Amino acid sequence: TAYANDALGGLPAVDNTLMFEFETSAVLVTDTELVLTGLVGSGTPSTNSLAISCAPDHLSNTAQWSQSDGSLTMTVSADTSANTRYQCSFTLVHPSTMQEHPSVTLSAQGETVISPLAVLPEQGNTSALALTSVWC
Repeated sequence: TAYANDALGGLPAVDNTLMFEFETSAVLVTDTELVLTGLVGSGTPSTNSLAISCAPDHLSNTAQWSQSDGSLTMTVSADTSANTRYQCSFTLVHPSTMQEHPSVTLSAQGETVISPLAVLPEQGNTSALALTSVWC
């Protein structure tokens, strides 16, 4: 399951820290890629080194961001533990204009494959995009 909070809703063209959490019933081994998709409209240019912070610390501290398709690809740097909640955050620039709440998914690619799962808005969050948590 994945949950998120204030993703891309808010003041136009300003930095916004997005947070999400996930938990899996299986171990994600080193080099598995976690992919968040649907973060469309951000003003952050594509980069292979977008800073990301997670606790516990089992993901690389940088991720690949694609502005054109609104995807963030993160790499597992140390095997995760099953049934452990991981909390992550990263910063993107808000879209320059308001937009409808996009459909955001989280998937895993590698030795363990997790089909795209909807990222649910944090309860009570009414922003244009709210990342929340994914439970697998």
